[in-house]
Amino acid sequence: MRTLAAVLVVVLLLGSSVLVADSPYDSNVESEENPFAPERPATLDRTTATAYLVDYERTRLYNDLLSSRGHTVDGGDDVRTNCTAVSRERVTEDRFRVRLRCRGEIADVYRLVQPTGFTYTVTYRLTANTQEQLAIRGYPYAERDDLRPRPRPAK
Repeated sequence: MRTLAAVLVVVLLLGSSVLVADSPYDSNVESEENPFAPERPATLDRTTATAYLVDYERTRLYNDLLSSRGHTVDGGDDVRTNCTAVSRERVTEDRFRVRLRCRGEIADVYRLVQPTGFTYTVTYRLTANTQEQLAIRGYPYAERDDLRPRPRPAK
């Protein structure tokens, strides 16, 4: 009888942590602010263009992960984003094309079984004055959050 009760408790805990979208164990819901887009570098070269686009895409991904949860996360949720450059080329002296591979997920420390995250690729063209997303593959969301411009500090 004790074995049956223990098995039922384990099954209920596993079932609730797998089937519930947010953690059932932490009722402390925290509202999240969208992070601002990174500031564009003053001078562009392969290194600064790549670093800027990695930061920019990580911020967009973070915003979309939050948006997928209604811009709130449980206290035990951990929003994880990672982007790395898989190719970068200098097209002209002031124009760069950078392809990124990114991974995103929201991990819940209270879940025994975590849903898997996702990976996608995105390609940008960047100049001193313009930025254009050329392609995106494997992105699970239909729309992307707009990034608000970072406010300039008062002088």
